[in-house]
Amino acid sequence: MEEVKGVVIVLYTIKNGHPRIAVLKRTLNWEGWELVKGRKDDDEDPKETARREIKEETGIDPASITILDDTHEWTYERDGTKYHAIYDTCIARAPDGARIQVQHNNDEEHEKGFFLNPRDAKDILTHENQQSLIESVTDRLEE
Repeated sequence: MEEVKGVVIVLYTIKNGHPRIAVLKRTLNWEGWELVKGRKDDDEDPKETARREIKEETGIDPASITILDDTHEWTYERDGTKYHAIYDTCIARAPDGARIQVQHNNDEEHEKGFFLNPRDAKDILTHENQQSLIESVTDRLEE
């Protein structure tokens, strides 16, 4: 099984005093809703990876990034190869008034993206492990 390292990010902004979490409609390799995430380049710091992935996938330059102490793990198969993904988890704050622009990603990974309240973000996400990540970090988001 091949090991893949990266970051998964709960990107959020504050609207009317309440957190809104970024969700993206994925269309490359599979279809569904996900959080911002991506692979780490060799010897890349998790904060560097998070900043790069947020910019690539949403067009947003985050105001702050916090690396959490836990990792996010899952397995998947693509083209006959099995992978074990081990991703650092992050919380990143987008500037007030930020809007997601998926056309910045040259790989056309995502069709669209929105900032949703935590409950709706959790409900729309395709994978349970990302849904539980929303539950575990919601109380840490600034209000």
